[in-house]
Amino acid sequence: MRQSPQAASALKGRARALAALGEHDRALSDLTELIRIDPRDPVAFNNRGAAWEGKGDVERAIADYSEALRLDPRYALAYRNRAAMLARNGALDRALADYAQAIRFSPTDAIAFAQRGEIRQRTGDLDRALADYGEAIRLDPRQALAYQHRAGLWQKKGNLGAARSDADRAVALAPERAEAYLMRANVARALGRIDDAIDDYQKALELKPSEDTRREAEAGIRKLTRTVNP
Repeated sequence: MRQSPQAASALKGRARALAALGEHDRALSDLTELIRIDPRDPVAFNNRGAAWEGKGDVERAIADYSEALRLDPRYALAYRNRAAMLARNGALDRALADYAQAIRFSPTDAIAFAQRGEIRQRTGDLDRALADYGEAIRLDPRQALAYQHRAGLWQKKGNLGAARSDADRAVALAPERAEAYLMRANVARALGRIDDAIDDYQKALELKPSEDTRREAEAGIRKLTRTVNP
């Protein structure tokens, strides 16, 4: 039975709302129905990929992002989304290629620059990572992720003053983000500001962090507590 354009539009709106609420299973149901109605809609495939991503199913997310790109080879957001999943799988060269395409088709996408900078930093390409973070911040001065990752890069380069400044900015822009506090704690620790570091590690733990962030913050507190109270 053919659905009306109004019905399809309602499904799209409901799927977006469900995804925003973290109701990924229900969003997947609506998006799969949208794809049944119009199997040539790249946006539906991209959005279903995001729903799979929300459920932690990286392979299905990549498959849907790839289908979105087959249908629309100039779809910048799908390139950026697929790049993030490829990076999660450790395919960093392929991720960098997708980020290049995302930026080619959407050269003002600050998030794409920030995320590519993170990958370049992971591969040791620090100068180009720094350039990407700088461009992300130029395009969007409220791009907290770029400040957060640039703080880590400055710390690695030994510029702790710049690292502290960027970490402070990341926390100010995203006070709900545990990773921003974790980064600032690490910088404070490198500066020898033990109390500040412990405070930020504890704040990171209060914000329902990822498992990796939780482990790093707890390890930081244990080590610093032993330093203060041997």
